[in-house]
Amino acid sequence: MESILFEEAVAEYVGQPTKRRNRKKAADDNAARTLDWMSRKRPSVVVLPDGKERIYSKRLEAQHPDFTVKAYDETSGLFAGRDMGSITNRDVLKMENVLRNDKGLTEDTINTYRTYLQALCNFARNKLCVEFKLFPEIEMARSTERQFVFSQDQARGLLRFLDPLRQDLMRMALLIGRRKSNIALMRWKWVNQALTQVVIPADETKNGCADTVYLSEDAHELMRKRLEIHQRLALQYKSDRHQRGLEYVFVQEEAPHTCMPLQPNSVTNKSWKKAVRLYNQSIRISAEHKGKSVNRDLLIPEGNYMCGFHTARHTFATNLKDLGTDDLDLQMVGGWRSLNSVARYVKKTEGRQRAHLAKLDGML
Repeated sequence: MESILFEEAVAEYVGQPTKRRNRKKAADDNAARTLDWMSRKRPSVVVLPDGKERIYSKRLEAQHPDFTVKAYDETSGLFAGRDMGSITNRDVLKMENVLRNDKGLTEDTINTYRTYLQALCNFARNKLCVEFKLFPEIEMARSTERQFVFSQDQARGLLRFLDPLRQDLMRMALLIGRRKSNIALMRWKWVNQALTQVVIPADETKNGCADTVYLSEDAHELMRKRLEIHQRLALQYKSDRHQRGLEYVFVQEEAPHTCMPLQPNSVTNKSWKKAVRLYNQSIRISAEHKGKSVNRDLLIPEGNYMCGFHTARHTFATNLKDLGTDDLDLQMVGGWRSLNSVARYVKKTEGRQRAHLAKLDGML
């Protein structure tokens, strides 16, 4: 049996091809980012060459790579320098407490850390021949599903406050119900000439299966709008960089990122949060002008966990279910691999419950 450091095991694991896509995990892949957090201390406060202290970020590091570290994030690097075989359930409990109490993460997010740590331990034992003193058996916490979906008024209201590109991304998500990365990084080569069908390749989907999406009339019109933007930008910008960016359907029109798509982790950045905040503010102001109390059912819960871009996928599924789509058809049009997945995305809305309970009226 071999002795290997935790960070060495991480490097070996991340270098392995993924099972679904049979390719090396990207540096920004969930597994790579999560395990990197466990294996490396990250700066929290840095000092720039001019003596100013700043909160560390990757953007800051790219702009000022010659900073010095003043303080580290004590929640990171919990297993740095540890022998892989020494990791036990006690270490797992310590990590969970740090994530829960110091970082304030939800149990669903902590499950991500548990999943990748368990996968790493299995890989180290089975592939790297690591002998554990006491192999950690990591239990997943019960999932607390997102309960929020957009009402029609909320969706329309939020769209008013989003910038034009995010408006189009959000509209497409509500119309076809696909994941953020498959929409934000949608490529023209996936779209047929008639703009009526999108085929997402297997290596770009979460379940590893090619996903054919047939576009409704509204989605088709939105695609025509994006094509007009594409054609205008293609005529205006001839450089290789711009032309490469124009391989994507949803690209930015303003400098300095003209012709480039938004990266998925940038879709719900400050602009998204500001739009949610402005929408909620408009609801409160409207109620105040009318001399009424705020209808809290009209407000959008603030925060990524409650209202992120993925909420559109839940809304898509719930809307179709409310309109009478059965589970098998919903699985087909939404690209889910199993009916269990469909059930997780459909929310128990008040309207649907009332409609079913109304069937009992007049029976007594």
